[in-house]
Parts: sequence; C-alpha cells; structure tokens
Amino acid sequence: MAARLQIIGTSHIARESINKIKNKILDERPGIVAVELDASRIPYLFGKKRKPKLSDIRHVGLVGFIFNLVGGFIQRKLGEKVGLAPGADIRAAIRAAERINAKTYLIDRPIARSLQRLSESMTFWEKLRFVGFLLGSFILPAPKELKRLDLTRVPEDRLIATLTSELNKRFPHIYNVLVRERDRYMANKIDQLMENYPREKIIVVVGAGHLRGIKKYLKS
Repeated sequence: MAARLQIIGTSHIARESINKIKNKILDERPGIVAVELDASRIPYLFGKKRKPKLSDIRHVGLVGFIFNLVGGFIQRKLGEKVGLAPGADIRAAIRAAERINAKTYLIDRPIARSLQRLSESMTFWEKLRFVGFLLGSFILPAPKELKRLDLTRVPEDRLIATLTSELNKRFPHIYNVLVRERDRYMANKIDQLMENYPREKIIVVVGAGHLRGIKKYLKS
C-alpha cells in the first residue's frame, strides 16, 4: 500500500478517536481527507434532526427500516454515556480538513442502498432470528466482550475481530451487506482517489470494524 495513503480506524463515539483524527490531519496536512459517509447523511451529521418515517419502508424494506431505527437508538444512547453525538469522529475529520483547505471525499455506499440490500438479502428465518435478537438485546445481559468495552477508546483489534466474527456466524447476510460489501465499496473509492490524485497525500477515516477488510481489498 502506498506510503502516501493512511487509513485510520476509529470509534464513532470515542473521544480518543476525535483527538487522534484532528491531530493527525492538522500535523500531516494531507491534500485529501476521505471519510466513511455518504451525501444523504451529511445534513444529519451536522445537527439536522430526522426521525424515521413509516414511508421509509417503501425505499429500504421492513428489515432495513427496523435496523436503522434500532441502530440509531442504540448509537444515541451510547453517545449519551460519553457525552458525544454519534459520528463525532467523522465531524472532527471534516472540520480538520476544512482548517487546512484539504479536499473532503465521501466514500461510503448510500445508506438507503445498504438498508435496501439488507432487506433483500436476508432469508425469512434470518429475519425472524434477527428480530428476536434485537428484542433479546433489550432484556438479556450484555455479552462479556461488550461489558469490557471502553466507549471512550477505540476497541482493540482482537475484540473487533471477535465481534465481527460473531456477527458473521450469527447473521451472515447482515455481515455481508453491512461489512464486506461496504469494505469493498470503500476500497474501490479509495483506489479511484489514488488514481485520480497520484501526488496527493490521502488520509482515510473509517470505523475500526472496516479497517481490516478495506486493507485486504486494497492489497488485492
């Protein structure tokens, strides 16, 4: 992988991530900062509020709608525990890029497409198990791995690998759509940036769970 490319794995609600990203961008002064985001989420990242509507089901499917609803709720609750709104790391990257006049590129697949793919790809039984899992997550105690999770820091590689492996084992279609497909999508976007800007230093900011997959696709 070219030395001019740096990929930072972050936690979307960890203060450690914010400081690391901001310092890295301001110190390195890259020409391009690429972030795990798509255009549809930009307004909500910077304060605009939007609650999911039942009409969204037509565009993303029932499973995608439920996942978005519950996922957003969990992120907000975790963010409240550490005093940060979800996506604080991406906001920090964009603002730091603005300070040094770097170009900012959004490299994630549109969220509506990912949610739609989720609804399309899951089998009927996997959907039932997924709904049961979501309901159980509000009743049953958290797994040991999650209890050890320090929300203020980026999780260790070993913990990330354990959690993603468990997701792949329990819900392979969810893992494929939300992790593997997006890893490949973002790797392609990064590859395009490197081709289009062969002399620019590039810093990429993505969730830590995508780091290993993106690097794998870039190498291949």
